[in-house]
Amino acid sequence: MNVHSFESYRRKGKGLVLNENPTESKHAQPAGPEQKPKKKKARIFRFPMKIGHKLLLLADLLVRAVVLVMMTLVDAFPKMLVLVLLIFMALMLFVIWQLLSSHKKRTRRRILGTILSVIYLAAFGMGSYYLFGTYNLFARITDSDTQHEIYYVVVPADSPYEKVEDIEGKDVFIVDTVDVNYVKAEAQLRKEYGVNYEELHTVMGIMKRMIGEKKAPENIAFIGKATYDVLCEEYENFEEDTRVLYEIRIELDASDIAKRANVTEEPFNIYVSGIDVFGEIDQVSRSDVNMIITVNPKTRKILLTSIPRDSYVVLHTYQQPDKLTHSGIYGIRETVSTVEDWLGFDMNYYLRVNFTTLIDVVDAIGGIDVYSPVAFTSYINEATYVEGMNHLDGRQALYFARERHAFEEGDEARNENQQRVLKAILDKLLSSTTLLTSYDSLLAAVQDEMQTNMKTSEITALVKMQLADPEKWTIKTIQLHGTGGQGGTFSMGLGRMLYVSYTDEDSLQEVQAEIDAVLHPSEEELAAVEEREKEKKKEQFWDSLIFWKN
Repeated sequence: MNVHSFESYRRKGKGLVLNENPTESKHAQPAGPEQKPKKKKARIFRFPMKIGHKLLLLADLLVRAVVLVMMTLVDAFPKMLVLVLLIFMALMLFVIWQLLSSHKKRTRRRILGTILSVIYLAAFGMGSYYLFGTYNLFARITDSDTQHEIYYVVVPADSPYEKVEDIEGKDVFIVDTVDVNYVKAEAQLRKEYGVNYEELHTVMGIMKRMIGEKKAPENIAFIGKATYDVLCEEYENFEEDTRVLYEIRIELDASDIAKRANVTEEPFNIYVSGIDVFGEIDQVSRSDVNMIITVNPKTRKILLTSIPRDSYVVLHTYQQPDKLTHSGIYGIRETVSTVEDWLGFDMNYYLRVNFTTLIDVVDAIGGIDVYSPVAFTSYINEATYVEGMNHLDGRQALYFARERHAFEEGDEARNENQQRVLKAILDKLLSSTTLLTSYDSLLAAVQDEMQTNMKTSEITALVKMQLADPEKWTIKTIQLHGTGGQGGTFSMGLGRMLYVSYTDEDSLQEVQAEIDAVLHPSEEELAAVEEREKEKKKEQFWDSLIFWKN
């Protein structure tokens, strides 16, 4: 074999193989053992290559973190639900991360990852928005100890005084009272304008000097806004024949009067006071709607007790007779204490709502359908209601609930209509779509128009309990009955007879027995509850095993 023919071969392994390209044979080197290409190690976590994908992933992580923080702050979700959500969020985050960080050529996977990321970013962004709204709502309505009372400088409509500076150094009529807030307001007006005070024994004395037989254009009176509203109701021309020249706002005692309970374990009472004003919920006013909600979380029973607004009661602080509605002009503390004295039960919490609350809630959920047993026309605004079902907007629902003059039963018929309105609202709220479609408007409607001294933690505990165990509640309604008559009132002067409702003793005893039965269930009922609890725990145990197995 000559040199050229030898060079036409090259070594491969241990043998000689003919070189297919003789021209390169001069530079050919003996080949070593064949080497396999190295496989790249798969990386579970890698960052996306494009800056847009990185920013999208970062935004996704941030929104998920906000959702977790807000869920922690709201603290209204059962542990199992939170655990399931955490697992789901982690799995979806892993899937989106892998899709966005795929190889450059795999565009379909990156597109899918982008779409999923945008969807979940929007979903969790909306979730965090609603959670923040819920947290803000709880914070607002439970800031309940902040209340104020407004006091008016009132003059006759033909008074020569046009502005408050005109009364400087003048004599002002006031009512003789031990109300500490009224005394504070008097001191502030005197400090600002150097007025002198002349005390009258009753509110009726104020009326006489503004529109009555002792009226004079130069007369000046200083009274609370709530008292002014009562005078406007009791005397037809009082509002038209007087002018409010100036107002002073006094912050009320902010001490907590709640008698707190473990709301998921112990029974409790909530006193509902519907004040007869629009706008701000923290102002003092008459208690136009009076209802007690008795709740027993163990037996899952709720009792709604309606009380006539004109019930003739003894005021707690003053120990004088008056209408229950008038107790509200001395603040929610006076109303709650008076009812406790009267019925013999602690009111653990209170809830205050006003006219604006009802209007905005009903409008937010698209109106309600209310049944009326009779056709009638509202005495307030001449709105008409037919016998049978009525579809009502917010204002129509308000006047339906307020009407009493159109019925022979008066206040009792109104209480029944108030319960019908409340039931219609609950029916609408508990429908399958209303909360989803109206959640945002509902939050806006009630956040400044409800007030309670329940803590946020107590409200969220009840929500968490209901979500963890959505067992139905047994709801019963009852009404306290009375007989209409005439009686003197402390707020308007004991010498002037007003319409009042004298409570029927048999009805009072029935109401007390019904409330007591919910607060203190029988041993047989408690035994049945314990048996149901045992069965629930067994079901929850097996359900948890099935969940983890799957």
